[in-house]
Amino acid sequence: MPVELQPYADPVHQPFDFGDGAASALLIHGFPGTPAEMRPIGQMLGENGWRAQGILLPGFGEDIVNLGHRGREDWLSEAESAWLDLRGSSHPTILIGYSMGAAVALNIISAHPPDLLILIAPFWRLPGFLPRLAPVAKIFIPDIYPFRNADFSDPNLRDQFNPILPGVDLDDPEVQETIRTEFRLSVRVIDEILNLGKKAYQLANQVQIPTLVIQGKKDPLVRPSETIKLVKRIGSKRVDYHELDGDHDLIQDGSINRTKVNELILREVNRLR
Repeated sequence: MPVELQPYADPVHQPFDFGDGAASALLIHGFPGTPAEMRPIGQMLGENGWRAQGILLPGFGEDIVNLGHRGREDWLSEAESAWLDLRGSSHPTILIGYSMGAAVALNIISAHPPDLLILIAPFWRLPGFLPRLAPVAKIFIPDIYPFRNADFSDPNLRDQFNPILPGVDLDDPEVQETIRTEFRLSVRVIDEILNLGKKAYQLANQVQIPTLVIQGKKDPLVRPSETIKLVKRIGSKRVDYHELDGDHDLIQDGSINRTKVNELILREVNRLR
């Protein structure tokens, strides 16, 4: 029998606003993340004299149950509104996007550019056949169940669920059944994300500001070869590209690269100041 689970209920997944400096940064999380993954960068900026604001995109966090009804217009509207509010009262300004958040950032800056753009593991295209199949698949297969055949004894899977459902007993058969049958992903949402990334790539040549791009050498989701294509398309004369010896989770808890990411960001923002 399914049990009621409340993913992302921990306050760490809520939006944050650190620091009170005149210089500000907006941080945009990835998929299916929350501001929690951007919080360490925000705290670091706040401690160094910046105001750092992390937003929660519609359909994420505690709103994950409604993700199937959200899309790129919702995400871009939320991000642009927060960006205009922050940008209007601050100088200088930074826009930071991680994974899907990088695609959101590239979609909102053409009319209102920041003084510095930072893209971490920037998504714009998925590998494999999915990008070609999603537009048709969403018609015939509205939802997929990513944990239907999950092995709940797998330590890596358990680590993935710890921040989402802290304290939940993953050995409980009823909990396992709920995750297998109730946790679903809309194929329409996947298609929305793919179109968001495609537009981000198209807009990259309009970027004329200093840009820092940080990429994991072993990232299976956002591959270095794809990020290099994006970097070459960025129109700015100053694009600093760094590859770290890691995968997609460069800024997650436990990542050995998180300190290096913070160092690269701090170096760039200090240069801007």
